[in-house]
Amino acid sequence: MKKNDVIIYSLIQDSTNPSFSSDLLFSCEGSKLEWIMLNDVLRSGCPMRQNDGELYEDVNDFIEKNKNIINLNYKYLIKETKPIFGIGERYKNIYRPVFSYKLQQKHFIIDNNPTNSEYDDYKIIESKHEYLDFMRQLDIIIENLIQVFKVLAPTSNNLSSYGHYIRNIILLACMEFDSMMHNILVKNDYCDINDKTFTGDYVKLLEVMRLNEYSIEIKDCEELPLLSPFDEWNKSHPTSSLTWYDDYNKIKHNRSQCFDKANLKTALNSIAALAVCICAQYGHDNDLWKQTIGKYLKIRKEPQWTLSDFYIPFTAEIAPSYIKLPFM
Repeated sequence: MKKNDVIIYSLIQDSTNPSFSSDLLFSCEGSKLEWIMLNDVLRSGCPMRQNDGELYEDVNDFIEKNKNIINLNYKYLIKETKPIFGIGERYKNIYRPVFSYKLQQKHFIIDNNPTNSEYDDYKIIESKHEYLDFMRQLDIIIENLIQVFKVLAPTSNNLSSYGHYIRNIILLACMEFDSMMHNILVKNDYCDINDKTFTGDYVKLLEVMRLNEYSIEIKDCEELPLLSPFDEWNKSHPTSSLTWYDDYNKIKHNRSQCFDKANLKTALNSIAALAVCICAQYGHDNDLWKQTIGKYLKIRKEPQWTLSDFYIPFTAEIAPSYIKLPFM
């Protein structure tokens, strides 16, 4: 089979919302299908092809010949989805949920798409050192913020409060943001490591990383607003539309005239931006996040992924591969 010939058939319980579904993953040749068997104990008995080695004629043929194994105990509608990614394909340092055996079992759906509890993330093995490095840096910055909260109450009334210690938090967070965005562009062959990159380059990642769809809450600080640091970012004004980053530039280059920009609001959004960028690369449903950053920050809003967005796992026959970003 060709690596891009993939299709998902969802067996949806009914047309109500919310509902349940089982999502079947196939490689295809024309209209004929071969079952892609993931690490699924319940379905491990389903043959990838028919007993004579021939492909299944269609999804109904597969269901009929494996109905005793699949054990569908509900009436269903069939929905067809063509994934964006082929088998084993993914972007470098760009998060997507991974299609897993959990989706091939009966699971909860809203608007015909899986809920977050059904997502499966790639194990952070190949990038674990890099991921831990980002997490440690963010952890240090948050510890500095906690020191501020010992003398400045975390309330909306204090968002305009400014000072040298807060300025240093902003500088550190935004320099880390610069480093992280540059690293993503380098990893995806947009530029060389020694090239200079700017917000006009960073903003090209906005759509593919879906940065403007995240909101962050500072835990145990109910009087602070939700933080959506990329909410108004746009390509027409890649610096000024990123207000907290624009303020960072001002206090970096002209502290004496713009010192009031070194305020708590800018610091909070800079920290939230860093957290969003980490989640948009690796996800956050892992123990490393939960045991460190998850103690202080909560993801209150994030992208709602459809089945077409999911990475498709590599197989024994097809190795993992990286593909170019959409804007390249």
